[in-house]
Amino acid sequence: MADKKKPFLTDVKTLRARARKHLEGGAVTDTYKGNVKKTIDILQSVLATEIVCVLRYTMHAVAATGISSEGVKAEFAEHAREEQEHMNQVAERINQLG
Repeated sequence: MADKKKPFLTDVKTLRARARKHLEGGAVTDTYKGNVKKTIDILQSVLATEIVCVLRYTMHAVAATGISSEGVKAEFAEHAREEQEHMNQVAERINQLG
């Protein structure tokens, strides 16, 4: 059994070394076929939309009133957090692409 595990561990080490080597190349490799500028332009539009969604959901969470307002506020706040995650992911991708 020990012999079967050792090659697997060696393979993991090899895979990690290869992955590190590829990471050094950055987010845009020589084989990337897309137009980086166009991709960034699209992502910036997506980012703007996500920012607006965060603001709207946050405002709804603050402004909700009425007998069920606490549940409604919590729901809008959760949507705002989800949209903020999307916003951060898009911003990170823009940053990776340069």
